[in-house]
Amino acid sequence: MKLQIDKRPSRPWQILACLMLLVLSCPTPSFAAKVGGLIAASDTGLAIVGARVTLLAQDEPAATAYEPKMDGRGGFQFEDLPGGLFQLAIGASGYATQKMELSLIATDSLFLEINLSFDGVIMEGMVVMGQSTDIEQDLQTGYTSLDQQTLAEIPSIIEDDPLRALQLLPGVQSASDVSSGLYIRGGGPDQNLIMMEGVTIYNPTHAFGFFSTFNNDAVNSISLFKGAYPASYGGRLGGLIDVDLKHETKPKTSGKVGLSFISGRIFLEGRAGQDHWWVGGRRSFLEPMLKALSTPEDPIPQWYFYDTNFGYTSYRGGGMTRLLFYKGRDNVEVDLDTDTQINLGWGNTAGSLSHERYLTDYLEGKITLSHSRYNSETNAEILSTAYQVTNSLKDTSLKGQLDWQAGDNHRLISGLGYSWYEFQYLENFNQNNSLDYGNRAGELAAFLEDNWFPDDQTTVRTGLRYSYLSNGSRQFVEPRFSASRQVKPDLRLKVGGGLYNQYLQLIATEGFSSGDYYVPIDESADLGRSWQVVLGADWQTTQNTKISIEAYNTGLKNLVVLDNNVPADQSSLQTDDLFVTGGKGYARGVEVFLRHQRENWSGWLGYTLGWTQRTFDEINGGNSFAPKYDRRHDLNLMLTRQAGSWRLAAVLRYASGQAFTPAAARYQLQDPSTNGIDDTGQILSGSRNSGRLLPYHRMDLSARRPIRLFGLKGEFVAEIFNVYNRRNEWFVQYDTEEDLTEATVVKMLPLIPSLGVNIEF
Repeated sequence: MKLQIDKRPSRPWQILACLMLLVLSCPTPSFAAKVGGLIAASDTGLAIVGARVTLLAQDEPAATAYEPKMDGRGGFQFEDLPGGLFQLAIGASGYATQKMELSLIATDSLFLEINLSFDGVIMEGMVVMGQSTDIEQDLQTGYTSLDQQTLAEIPSIIEDDPLRALQLLPGVQSASDVSSGLYIRGGGPDQNLIMMEGVTIYNPTHAFGFFSTFNNDAVNSISLFKGAYPASYGGRLGGLIDVDLKHETKPKTSGKVGLSFISGRIFLEGRAGQDHWWVGGRRSFLEPMLKALSTPEDPIPQWYFYDTNFGYTSYRGGGMTRLLFYKGRDNVEVDLDTDTQINLGWGNTAGSLSHERYLTDYLEGKITLSHSRYNSETNAEILSTAYQVTNSLKDTSLKGQLDWQAGDNHRLISGLGYSWYEFQYLENFNQNNSLDYGNRAGELAAFLEDNWFPDDQTTVRTGLRYSYLSNGSRQFVEPRFSASRQVKPDLRLKVGGGLYNQYLQLIATEGFSSGDYYVPIDESADLGRSWQVVLGADWQTTQNTKISIEAYNTGLKNLVVLDNNVPADQSSLQTDDLFVTGGKGYARGVEVFLRHQRENWSGWLGYTLGWTQRTFDEINGGNSFAPKYDRRHDLNLMLTRQAGSWRLAAVLRYASGQAFTPAAARYQLQDPSTNGIDDTGQILSGSRNSGRLLPYHRMDLSARRPIRLFGLKGEFVAEIFNVYNRRNEWFVQYDTEEDLTEATVVKMLPLIPSLGVNIEF
C-alpha cells in the first residue's frame, strides 16, 4: 500500500524571503573611511563589554571627537570618517588604556584587534548597588539563564549536561533518570521548543536520553523560558529552551580533553586572524566491553554515540558573520539469535549561516539561513523476515530580523521568516513497502515587538506574531504581552501572557526517545492552542539572597494524543485517523525560587506546587485525568562550596510520584466456533492514571579539584549519582502468564559512581 502526499509551499513567500536575504546581505555603500575592532583581555582572550572608545581627529582645528557604535559584545565601529590623522584611545575599568595613531584615507576600512592588559588597583572596601542589565531577567516571567560555569558545577552522570541541569529549576521535571525529556510547567516534552542558536533541534538526545545533544564545552549559556515567551518565538504550546554556543575564543590555539568511564571528548579553539573558531567532538567507547560481556544466552546490546560541533565567527566587513554546524548519531545493535537481529539508529544534523550588521546608527539587521534534519531507522530481521521503519523530518528556514532603537523609550524588533518542512515515513515488511508517507509544507511567520520604557522603573513589551501554513492554508494571529515594574528598591513585579499554537506533533515512546518522530497536524484537525497568564515577583531580601515567586495558569484546547487502538494495517495517516483529537486541559501552579550566595558557597532552593489535567471525549469515559507529567510537589536543593582547592556540590531532589493506570481486572477471549480459550492475558484497565507511584527522591554529589598532569593544567572530577541507592519507581507492568496476575514495578537507576579527568593544553 502506498500513500504519497506532496504539498509544496506557496511560491510568493519563497520570492519574498529571497528578496529579504538580498537586501540584508548587501553591503552598505560607503565613500568614507571606516574603523572597527574587537576589544578583548590579553590574558584570557575574552571580549570586554563596556569599554571606553574615543576617536579624535588631530588635523581638524577643534580636534573633532567621533562616537562609535558598540555592539554589546566587545566590538566597536566608526563610520563615515574623513581622511586624515586620528588618535584612538581604548580603556576599561581594571585594564590599562591603550592609545594609537591612525592615518586614514577616504577609502580605508580597518579592523583592529585590541588586547588590553590587566591593570588592577587597590581600593578601600565599598558597596556597589545597581540594576541588572539583563532585560530578559528583569522583564520576562519564567526566564532563567545558566552560564557554562554554573552548568559545570551541577552534579550529573558521567559528564556535564545542559538539559539535565535545567531539571533542578522549579517548574521543570524529568521524564525519568534515563531521559533528557523535560516536563515544563505541566506540559509534555512534545510541547517544548528546543533550539541551538535559533535552529530547532527535534530530538536532542543520546543513549535513549541518558545524554543530551549539547556538548557543554561548546555551550556559552542556556536560556529557559518556562512559558509566555515573546513574539519572536513560536510553534509550541509550552516551554522554550535556547542554547547559546561560544562566540569569542582564546587568542592562542588551545584545547581541552575529557575522559570518563564510557566516553571521551575533545574541544579546540583559536583565532584565524581576526576571526574566531572552535571545534568539539564526543564519542562513547563501550563496544569492546559490551561485546566481551555478551553471550548467546544473555545477549547485551552493542551501543555507541558520537557528535561533533563546529563554530566560526568573523567580524569582517562591519558586521558579524557566524557559521555553526552540528552532527550527532546513535547506533544500537542487538543479536538475539542467528536469524533475529535488531539495529536502531537515530541522529540530528543542523547548521546555520547568519550575518548581522548595523544598517544605520539606530537600525541593526540580521539574516539567518538554517537547516535541521532528524532521522531514525529501525532495521530488524525476525526469523529471517526483514522489517524496516525509517522516518525523517527536514526543516530549512530563512529568517530576517530588524532591531530599531526608535527613541529613548522605544525599541522595535520585527522579523520575517519562511520554513520548508519535509516529512518522510516508510514501513517495509519482507521487501514490500506496507506504508510510504510523504508530506511537504511551508510556514510563513512574521512578528512585531515593541519594548517600551516609560520610566526608569517600568518596562513593557507588547508583541504580535502572524503565521500562515500552506498545509490547509491556515492563518493564526498570536498576541504576546509582558511587563515589569520596580515598585521598591528591593522588589520587582512582573506579568506576562500570550496565545500560542502548535503545528508539529511528536509521537514519542514513554521511556526512550530513539524512535520518536514528528508529524504535521493537517487540516483534518485543529491545531493545538494554549493561552498563558503568569504573575511574578522578585524580592532581594538581603545583599546575598533573592526570592522569586510566580503563579501561572495555562489553558489548553485542540490537544491530540496517539490513538493506541489504531489497527496495525492502518492505511490513512491523517491526523484524525492517527490521533484522538479535540482534547482540552489546563496547567496551573505556584513556583518559589530562592538563591543565596556567599564568598565560598552558594546554592538555590526551588519548589513547585502544580496541577495538570486533560480531558478527551474518547478517553476515560470523557472524564478528566492527570497526565504522567502531573506532579503535585517538586522540590530541588543545590549547594556548592569551595573548600580549599576542592569544589564540592550536592543536589537533593524530591517529587510526588507520577500517575499511572492500574489494572482493574483480567479477562479471557473465547473462540465461539471451538469454545477454546485463545488468550488469557488481557488486562482491563482502571480509570486512566488513577494510581500513583511512590514519591521520587534522590541525592547526587560531586567533587572537583585542579590537577597537573604531564605538565598540563587539568581537573579531576568525581561524581556519585543516587548516593543512597534509592531505586525510584518508573512504571508498572503485569505478568499474565500464570493464573495469578502479578504486578511488577520497574525501577530506575541505582547508585552510579563516575570518575573523569579534564586536561587543558
